Amino acid sequence: MECMANSDNVIRAGLTPKLRDVPNLIENLTYLAAGQESHVIQPTLYRHTCTIYDSNSGIALSIPWHTKIYSPPVTEFSVIRMTFYLTFAEHVHMAINGPKIYLVMEGRGRVRWGRLGDGVLNSSHGSVSWDKDFDQYERQMAIQKGDAFFVAAGWDVGFRMDSEEELLDVYGAFVPV
Repeated sequence: MECMANSDNVIRAGLTPKLRDVPNLIENLTYLAAGQESHVIQPTLYRHTCTIYDSNSGIALSIPWHTKIYSPPVTEFSVIRMTFYLTFAEHVHMAINGPKIYLVMEGRGRVRWGRLGDGVLNSSHGSVSWDKDFDQYERQMAIQKGDAFFVAAGWDVGFRMDSEEELLDVYGAFVPV
């Protein structure tokens, strides 16, 4: 997975027929040798409230172990990776103030979105549950490998797997505001 911020300050190295700015390129090179691990962002657990809601028992648990965040040293975006294994549970990510773009890398399932306080979600005891059964909710859609979708700022997102035979692996890029 690669995510890049929009930029108009690219320095070209001559690999394409476009304008080459050799003096600027040479001025910005560091010539410091480093191992490949210094260029890879290591993920950490994503602690922004993530609830697993068991529709069979009605119990909601705050379990962040299935979501990791990649935070590059820039302010434009962060990337999360969600790997789901439980078909009976809904994985809810609480709203953030920035927009989100998701890409389904493996598996298939359903996604739905809404806001706390608009009659869609209920919040109690630090957990979240949806007012309706997953299949009866109008703001939802099926997702599968290769799908990409956008979720507006301030919206909570719920994911559910379709099959126990495969996991659901989803990446999301968002503006951490």
